[in-house]
Amino acid sequence: MEEGLTEPDKKAAQQLVQLSGGNEEEECKKVEHNDSQKTKKKKEKEEEGKEMRAEISDRGKEEEEEDEHRPRKKQRFRSLASIYEATKPMNDGTHHGSRKKRRERG
Repeated sequence: MEEGLTEPDKKAAQQLVQLSGGNEEEECKKVEHNDSQKTKKKKEKEEEGKEMRAEISDRGKEEEEEDEHRPRKKQRFRSLASIYEATKPMNDGTHHGSRKKRRERG
């Protein structure tokens, strides 16, 4: 007995090869074309991203420059420390609470 494929098997294999890979060159060209388009799109997206980042950083710099030229806001209230420095204590250091009076009375 002969090893390998029989005659009908060989014919079937040839038909499969013809059906599946009859236009291998054209398919390869299509794949290469798609790959080149993908790389072009990727480069375009990267360039757009760079432009967007540049615009954002430029806007940030402009806003910082505007902030530098604005006058400082007038402070509405004094700090507690300055109020305590400027005022005298209302009592002489002793606490005159109502609880003590109630305890002494009762």
